[in-house]
Amino acid sequence: MKVENVFHMLKKPHLIRSDSTLIRDAAFSNGSSESYVSFLQPSRIMRYSALLVPILWYICLFLSALGLYLGIWVAPSDFQQGENYRILFIHVPSAWMSVLLYFLLTLTSAGFFFNKHPIFIYGSRILCAIGALFTCLTLLTGSLWGKPMWGTFWVWDARLTSVLILLFIYLGAMLLYKWSPDVAPLFVFIGLLNIPIIKFSVNWWNTLHQPSSISQFGTEIHISMLVPMNALFFQFLLLVFLLFLLELRREIHNRTINSLVQSFPMVPNLKSRNKLSSI
Repeated sequence: MKVENVFHMLKKPHLIRSDSTLIRDAAFSNGSSESYVSFLQPSRIMRYSALLVPILWYICLFLSALGLYLGIWVAPSDFQQGENYRILFIHVPSAWMSVLLYFLLTLTSAGFFFNKHPIFIYGSRILCAIGALFTCLTLLTGSLWGKPMWGTFWVWDARLTSVLILLFIYLGAMLLYKWSPDVAPLFVFIGLLNIPIIKFSVNWWNTLHQPSSISQFGTEIHISMLVPMNALFFQFLLLVFLLFLLELRREIHNRTINSLVQSFPMVPNLKSRNKLSSI
């Protein structure tokens, strides 16, 4: 691209947008022509996500306010745990999200393993970071709840240990996707074996955790507690989608800018040009 063409584009911003769109799609292309891959074109992701982001913000704020209001002021006190149990309205949904995010990470890792599309690797990196965040939140809120109930912040309980292993798996996958992306999906697939251990550890071993209160056969949780818990879970679900889109948009922006810079020739420094003109 010649320098005079660059100045011509600066006078007509719509040319910059169209050219950057082509560069953006080319920067993330893997040469495949499948329809589902064309749906993953960054230009489409940027266009649709720009519409979704503000909507997701408002829904997240509404569900967060609703869940916290019902959980703090409407739900009754527990006759055994008192007010301390209210932290479970954050702990339980975050635990659900930490496991759900690993299933999503497995899907994006499988997509990258079989297709090698760049969007899959960036999506996997984002899910690793968000999954580690929710796993840390699970361990933190669980420790705060466990101190008055168990008398300690941490015990080597089967459920606690398996969730801690999940955190290490997220961190390991994050590093592998940065240093060795081709090996990272295999690591994620192996880490999937830890998910059944998290789920059924309370049934397989004697643990301090009680068995699951919610199953396909019904729930033992009162409706006044179930509603705020589900509201905060769906709020977390939409928040994850929102964070994923924002981080993916940032990654696409950065890669597009790098591609645009590399496509332009080096423009001589103005100071050096002035020196040459004065000679």
